Amino acid sequence: MEQKRTQKRTQKMEQKRTQKRTLKRTQKWTQKMEQKRTQKRTQTLT
Repeated sequence: MEQKRTQKRTQKMEQKRTQKRTLKRTQKWTQKMEQKRTQKRTQTLT
């Protein structure tokens, strides 16, 4: 009984951790894309 409870808790923690990691990665990626887009825009303006 106790083992099952701790297992569930660790699973949840792991899920949260991986979610955070993927979130960070996607954020970085979107930032990169945005930077590229803005760079292109400024290039066409000048």
